[in-house]
Amino acid sequence: MDNGQHTACQRAHGLKVVNIGLQSFYEALIAQGVQAVQLDWHPPVELKREIADLLDDLL
Repeated sequence: MDNGQHTACQRAHGLKVVNIGLQSFYEALIAQGVQAVQLDWHPPVELKREIADLLDDLL
């Protein structure tokens, strides 16, 4: 680890992160020793009524 990375890790000490996004962001935080949790969230999907009815028939 070079001096710049060491300084960044020192600043991250005590940092706690909730990641609502890419899994790779979470993994990068963990790899750097940052306390983090990954929230599996997706924006709600708004279906048109016609499509929702077709999906209901299929399922």
